[in-house]
Amino acid sequence: LYDFLVGRLGTNITYLGIDIQEQAIRQAREQYGPFFIRDNFTDHKFSGTFDICFASGIFNANVFDTSERAYRFLFETMEHMLTLATKAIVFNFLSAKEHETILLSSDMIVYDKEKILAWCKTKGCRHVELLEVYDPLDSTVLMVK
Repeated sequence: LYDFLVGRLGTNITYLGIDIQEQAIRQAREQYGPFFIRDNFTDHKFSGTFDICFASGIFNANVFDTSERAYRFLFETMEHMLTLATKAIVFNFLSAKEHETILLSSDMIVYDKEKILAWCKTKGCRHVELLEVYDPLDSTVLMVK
């Protein structure tokens, strides 16, 4: 994500990356610098706000015992992102189990994109858009405040 943003916006950005996996943080720090921290996003105490909050890939692993808990985690995370972002949030999730020769493993979770989009439209944003251009199994939502 950092490479994408720098490629689009240039190096005049302030970036903070958060992940729960120590190895991912170590690699990111080695490649990009110190602005990556190991923490749980919803538990982290932020000192300010951000123009845009991104969540990429964090909803893909099926670590929940029920789909209700998975949706609750997704929606609570989006609520938290909305409080931190001053301009927009962007997040992605898996919305299809298979496409042509691609089949997700059982440890991945697929969400109902219409259910997520309907929830997003209740949050008072001036623009909500579902994008399906990245990957045939993936959906991305843009919510502009």
